[in-house]
Amino acid sequence: MAGQGVTAGEGGIAGGAGDSEEAVRRARSALERVRACSEAMRSCAGTGRSADGVVEASVDGLGTPVALRLRRGAGGMRGTDVGDSVVEAFSAAAQQVALQHRALLDGLG
Repeated sequence: MAGQGVTAGEGGIAGGAGDSEEAVRRARSALERVRACSEAMRSCAGTGRSADGVVEASVDGLGTPVALRLRRGAGGMRGTDVGDSVVEAFSAAAQQVALQHRALLDGLG
């Protein structure tokens, strides 16, 4: 395609200075909205419980476990059952955070 060039005419690729300024303004505005959304996502938190109610777990906005609570009934459970309940509780907490993230992202438009 040698010899073919792109020209920018009226309404073409490069508009006037006002168009460029408006594009930069819109881009900065969008960037600020994304940054605010990112901060809001990081500040989310979720708590979930196992189906048997023995384990309660919390995660932060990044999905990192931050708390684990075992109820009295956990002492009589087998280790694998406790492990399953822990996974279930953390999964429920992570799902809570994911729903919060989705709502924030939907708000971006």
